[in-house]
Amino acid sequence: MWSEILLIICSLISIGILLFYSGKNYLHLRCFLSISLICIIASISASFFFSEFETEIKEWTKVTGISFALVVIAILIREMKPTYVRYPVIFSYVPLAIIAVYPFISDAEILKNLLNQLLQGGAIAVSLLLYVSLKDKLEKHYLFIIGMLLFATAFGFYWFGGEYSSEMMIWTWQLPMAAGIILTGMQSSELFTRLNP
Repeated sequence: MWSEILLIICSLISIGILLFYSGKNYLHLRCFLSISLICIIASISASFFFSEFETEIKEWTKVTGISFALVVIAILIREMKPTYVRYPVIFSYVPLAIIAVYPFISDAEILKNLLNQLLQGGAIAVSLLLYVSLKDKLEKHYLFIIGMLLFATAFGFYWFGGEYSSEMMIWTWQLPMAAGIILTGMQSSELFTRLNP
């Protein structure tokens, strides 16, 4: 319970940092990351306010949140390339197609879990690879890598933690995730102020 409240507070703080302390550049990316954070808040709030639809809300918030996070990663990759080698911006929005095709696999539990594992693990892996390009643009770049490692820890405990991912030990993945949200929120804010649009 306390770890869920912490996760909500950290998500709200990160939304505030992204929307109000990140300069004027890349408003669309800051909004997309805020949507991902709102999905985390909605997923947690579902058990308190909409318990009869909790399963469906959690499923859709996972897919929606990770899709918007992948869009941000794709746009960042595009923006860091020289202008003459950038792919068309429409390709950056391809991850949103996941939301459109998700209803076709919503009856297969194994496929849903596999899709979520691949998307979440892929987002973490690509973000870790992005660190090589981002470390020169961030003053405290080590906070970014620590944030990504915290996300990787939360991912590991959530999907592969066995008894640690149970309701009694939910804090084992929510605590590193909350810390990762704050660290990457601060680093994303700094990145958006330093990148040239």
